[in-house]
Amino acid sequence: MARYIKVISRLIVVFSLTACGSTMANKFDWKATESAPKNYAMKIVTGHFYSPDGYSLYIPNKKRIHHGWGKGVSSHLVGPDTKSLPNRMSISFFSYTEDKFYQGEFDLPYDKIVRLFDEGYFSPKE
Repeated sequence: MARYIKVISRLIVVFSLTACGSTMANKFDWKATESAPKNYAMKIVTGHFYSPDGYSLYIPNKKRIHHGWGKGVSSHLVGPDTKSLPNRMSISFFSYTEDKFYQGEFDLPYDKIVRLFDEGYFSPKE
């Protein structure tokens, strides 16, 4: 279970924070995607990111993922161009490696996420 808590906490990386700059206070162009460690296949059953202002964005689900961290399988372009950044997430997923379901709700490091978007960062996708 501890390993999967690490997996879930790293899901913040999962959602390919593709910041293109802020157009409004703490609103950025970003999307959610999924990834998992190589050789630890899993399938997200359901997942959402939640923002302090009440906005939520689903995490793509229903696909077997196992390609490695940062190598998303799906790219769903939904919602407004700029969205509030998330401060929490919920997820349930199935681990093929352990033949077991996991679920949880987690607070995200909102201030750190905002700082990363404000400062900019390297994205291998760009």
